[in-house]
Amino acid sequence: MAVGMRPDPGVPTQENPPPPAPPATSASAAQRVEEAAVRHLGGIDLGAFVDGVRAARRSAGLPVALWNRRSIAWVLHESIVAQGRPAEAALPALLAVATDPATTSPARLPCPGPWWNAAETRASDPGDAGELARLEARLAEADGRRVGLQRQARALLEDRGERLTQLAVFRLACELLDGEPGTAPAGEGAS
Repeated sequence: MAVGMRPDPGVPTQENPPPPAPPATSASAAQRVEEAAVRHLGGIDLGAFVDGVRAARRSAGLPVALWNRRSIAWVLHESIVAQGRPAEAALPALLAVATDPATTSPARLPCPGPWWNAAETRASDPGDAGELARLEARLAEADGRRVGLQRQARALLEDRGERLTQLAVFRLACELLDGEPGTAPAGEGAS
């Protein structure tokens, strides 16, 4: 009588195997988003740009954990493709968002905000955004001389009658920092 009440453990070799795991579509979807963002941005080196953004955040004393390649590619795609924001303004706008102390995540980029207006005065070419991030990180390491160097560079550009963009100011400020021939030493005041 007890024999009939025991559960049948089954024979593992006679059971159907579990269904195979579904193919990993999230990686391919993320790759498609990244490729579309890069295509809209004129084929930039996204890895170098992400490194520049992370360096700019670090130099501003801000955390970089959420600022990875996948999330940056997503917000660029969302901003340009889904929201219809201008591609030429996307990278400078992302740099503005990245260096804003109130920003914790790149997900803020697709939203309307002053970073899109500020982008017009930053880089004019999407390829310049990576250079802008590198220059900004370099100036952040200038031992407290950054503001003085930028003021001096801005004054020199105004004296020369050149267009004032953040990229032009950063380039000249780094030249002043390096003490390249033809520029005033970094310790002298602006004229």
